[in-house]
Amino acid sequence: MTGLNYQRMKDGFLPDISYEDLELTYDRKEDFGCTASFSSLLFYEKRPLRNGGFFMNSPMRKAPDRIDMGWAMLADIACSVWEQLRRLLEIADVQPERILGCGGGLRSRNLCRMIAELSGKEIVLKEGFEQATLLGLVKICNDALGETDRPAVGERVIRPGENRLIKDYHTVWLKNRMQMNAVRPE
Repeated sequence: MTGLNYQRMKDGFLPDISYEDLELTYDRKEDFGCTASFSSLLFYEKRPLRNGGFFMNSPMRKAPDRIDMGWAMLADIACSVWEQLRRLLEIADVQPERILGCGGGLRSRNLCRMIAELSGKEIVLKEGFEQATLLGLVKICNDALGETDRPAVGERVIRPGENRLIKDYHTVWLKNRMQMNAVRPE
């Protein structure tokens, strides 16, 4: 899964709406008109997912619009992150109380809320989380140079709530993804 899919979706279908305005619009969503599946790998099965796209019920219960498609793309990322993380936690046989998040995609508070809701865990974003790769490289360089002074780092915590929309979406998303890619249900 990658935020590049979401960025491409926004650039192609929502160029006239800022990320901030999208977040506000997503805050008000009460249902979804389609699901999206653009993940490309099931690491726990060591196989790629070759098929994806947007999926709608037939007959349509409502006509999905571009906001539905944007939200579905964001929800696809959240569901993909949760599925991969869930399997990783099973393999590692650990159950952390919190999830430490990093990467630019987590600038989306809706994505963070979705992941927190699906996992039932707090998402912790340390100061500078958006530039995790750059900060990691700085840490490697500082370690190599023997630099030990590190400033205190603040954090933001996103807690799971009571929003059922992403959980309902996840059920439909998983079914659609499995059918499209002939993945057997577990």
